Amino acid sequence: MKFLVYILAGYLVYMILKGRFSQKRSVRGRGTQAQKPAPPVRDEEEMVQDPVCESYVPMSEALKVRSRHGVVYFCGPECKEKFFADKDA
Repeated sequence: MKFLVYILAGYLVYMILKGRFSQKRSVRGRGTQAQKPAPPVRDEEEMVQDPVCESYVPMSEALKVRSRHGVVYFCGPECKEKFFADKDA
């Protein structure tokens, strides 16, 4: 009989802790829904967004181009060509 009481008490503690931690996550998420999501981080390396396909690329792997538009990062040569073709047209 004591065994069942311990199991029930453990289950209640588990449910209380689970409820508290899930409430904290939902409160944090409310204020950030309208904001643009942050770029993903991979091994603490800064990620940059390609303006054409809007994908994120590690800065070390991105094609970096300086132009009259400022510094622009691309995921590949296709996006780079498309960006400048659209801007020049």
